[in-house]
Amino acid sequence: TDMSSDDASRGEALERTLQALSEAFYPGKIELLDGIDIDALKSLIEKGHIDAFISSSGFYWQMLHGSGVRAIATRATPYAVNPNASAAAVVLVPEGSGIEEFSDLKGKRIGASRPNAFTTRALPLAALAAETGLLPDESGIQWTYVHKTGGTALLWLLDVGRVDAVFLRACWLEENNVQIEGKWRVLEPFEDSLACRHSTKSVPGMTLAVTDAVSPDKAAIIARTVFTMKEEHEAPIWGGGATDFRDVDNVLPNPSAFFWEEVSFGEKLNILGLQSLKS
Repeated sequence: TDMSSDDASRGEALERTLQALSEAFYPGKIELLDGIDIDALKSLIEKGHIDAFISSSGFYWQMLHGSGVRAIATRATPYAVNPNASAAAVVLVPEGSGIEEFSDLKGKRIGASRPNAFTTRALPLAALAAETGLLPDESGIQWTYVHKTGGTALLWLLDVGRVDAVFLRACWLEENNVQIEGKWRVLEPFEDSLACRHSTKSVPGMTLAVTDAVSPDKAAIIARTVFTMKEEHEAPIWGGGATDFRDVDNVLPNPSAFFWEEVSFGEKLNILGLQSLKS
């Protein structure tokens, strides 16, 4: 799990979740599998060597079919009270850029976190495809990746003119009190229950799931532990598990179309692999 970023809200949630689970299973030991690539993680899950993981809803939904995984909880924030609509992307463009809609992104220079990002790459690319019919490799987009979560490095790229637009995690602007008025603007603002600026339809967010390798009583401990966790301001860190993944399916109707070579989940993802819960 990459916690060395400026995405403090997500990093703190992961750290506190690991700490709470470590305390819940003490004196048993929880092993954090950090930095394994997605193919290795898939293999470990399928072989029964992973008991629980935290990932984007996109990865969870892919693993759901045939791998015996089940969602326990979805990340909750003060901006996302509906677990089915807790994640989205916000696309920022400079004021006066002439970029007015997703179709205008064709052939542009775009900054993003990573080539394997679901929320901050696949979601806006799906919006582009829905508007233009173009698959990602037909869009002519010139990518710059910062290989970090958060948005500071991406906003710098936009500020100095190295990119024409950036894809950010929705709510990062609000969580970090970033003012965009007069400088940048949100491309095609979308309105739904997610209470922060975003450009794509909201989908389930960061998902905590268990596999069939973990016993029911241990899964119950995980659920009880995360549902009683609170932020410092007493807001819950985890909410009820999402039940509506139809819009995730809409993003990835054909995984080979969106997850071609460079998006094969071959790089590190923000995934927390928890082992040894049975000890």
